[in-house]
Amino acid sequence: MAEVLVLTYSGQVSIPTSLEVASVERFSSFNDILTVLFKRGNIETEINHATVVVLDDGKPSSSSLSKLDGLSFEDKQIILTQFFSHIHPIILALSLLEEQAKNVNKAIKVIDAFIGQRIVRVESWTGTGKKNIDDYSETTIPSSVPVLLNEFPLDSTVNTMQSILSRSTGTSPFKLGHLQLLFLILVEEIDFLSLLSNTSQAHLAKLCHLVGHWSFPANELSNDDLVYCAYLILHYALQFQNTTNTDLHIPTKNELLCLLFLVRDCYRCGSPFHNFRHAVDVLQACFHYVVRLDCLPIFKQFEVNVKLDECGFLNSTRRTYDVVELAALPIKISYKYLTPIELLGLLVAALGHDVGHPGVTNAFMIKYNSPICQIYNGRSVLENYHTAVFTSKILSVGWPSILNQKTDEDNETIKNLIISSILATDMAEHFEYIDRLNKFDYANSNHPQRAKLILALLIKCADISNVTRPLRVSSQWAVTLSREFDEIAKLEERISSSSTPANEHEEVRYNKVPLKLEDILDANPMIHKGQIFFINTFAEKLFNNVVKLLPELQYTCNIISENKEFWLARD
Repeated sequence: MAEVLVLTYSGQVSIPTSLEVASVERFSSFNDILTVLFKRGNIETEINHATVVVLDDGKPSSSSLSKLDGLSFEDKQIILTQFFSHIHPIILALSLLEEQAKNVNKAIKVIDAFIGQRIVRVESWTGTGKKNIDDYSETTIPSSVPVLLNEFPLDSTVNTMQSILSRSTGTSPFKLGHLQLLFLILVEEIDFLSLLSNTSQAHLAKLCHLVGHWSFPANELSNDDLVYCAYLILHYALQFQNTTNTDLHIPTKNELLCLLFLVRDCYRCGSPFHNFRHAVDVLQACFHYVVRLDCLPIFKQFEVNVKLDECGFLNSTRRTYDVVELAALPIKISYKYLTPIELLGLLVAALGHDVGHPGVTNAFMIKYNSPICQIYNGRSVLENYHTAVFTSKILSVGWPSILNQKTDEDNETIKNLIISSILATDMAEHFEYIDRLNKFDYANSNHPQRAKLILALLIKCADISNVTRPLRVSSQWAVTLSREFDEIAKLEERISSSSTPANEHEEVRYNKVPLKLEDILDANPMIHKGQIFFINTFAEKLFNNVVKLLPELQYTCNIISENKEFWLARD
């Protein structure tokens, strides 16, 4: 059943009794609707129903006029479809609500059929099922609800990878400029820090310390906490950018937080592993790498001991500082491996490297001939998708100046470095990168592709850094990854079955991953099998070769070895 959000400037409005919805919320300002929608990103439950947004098409009183309320109906519609596609909004004018109730009910039923259950959502999102919302004929489900209804201007689609990609990359320069303007209005009108669920000084100071730990407890943090952790990292890196001779725009705190909210909402929180939590974990790993490589100065909250138990800070039993930002120590840095703009490109790439990940593999996308697979000819399907959506839907709108920045040495654009870095995370290219490492001239510090290779290697290492984290943290990630593989198996069973599964309408629910290692092992007695396989096949070779080029990262190899011994002892 759908929910209804009603924006009315003229007081109470009656909802037609024929409208088949579960709940109704009324708002007197567009700001309040957007605030509610942004806050929902902290509730890590994937949307499994339609959201009807009814917008007053009249004018608000001048005394209560904000810039967001002063926008036209069409601009409000653009904001909802551009930044909140994950809620599958049915948007219509208040003046049409009564006469179009029947058609709205039709739209709700169509949407519910495609997103009512987790496995069905993945099938719909990837376009691999027997019914594809992006296909259109007179006898099948049409490409969008407006075509189905065809009676009034209802802007609503069951958003899929294909439709998101089409809207993200098919934007004209004029519309892109308009989207950038709407983004700036969001920044001006909404205080994004206030949207976080816990903004106490003690809590934000604790997050500063957790960012400083190699045993970063991402699975113990809320989505709001992760937004602030990502903010801390990017804000810190931006302090060391030399903007004297560039046009790089340094985002304000609110701009950066707004951008991070948009990134978070582009990740699918229903995916057990490939979600915003994984993105921030990879970002934090890259951040530690560049600090240890002397590309950024050590900060006060940085923990040198990579094995120190972070649970003391997590449970507030250790002393924390009062500062709510990362405090740099007065240490001179060498930039031996990367320039400031290159390392910024790496961190930005890490943040967006899995945007819109559907929770399946490239092999799955290719096997079932998904529409996205056809677009990218079966080569790095997901990685190409992530780069396109991240650069076109998010960065081009919220931070366009970073894309055109160029490196100091080889005049490469940061956009190209972001793209090449994300493409490097394709595991199908894993052994090719190891081969390139083996042939690399380590003594030649002026190698023209040196920085590009280092960026690719760092994000690759960060992407699979779970097995290099201390054992408790590493085990938590192993559990979430196994859950995602289980979902893929269920989806394959559904696709290959000639009959409708008996449990088709049962929602997939997961208990929180246990905190303690012994509880994780008790609940997942076979977890060591996958860990041994992955370490032996992929991780060990990559990290052992990387430390030849970047010896400062030797600690990752040491932890892999210890973890591997632990898992072998359980085999």
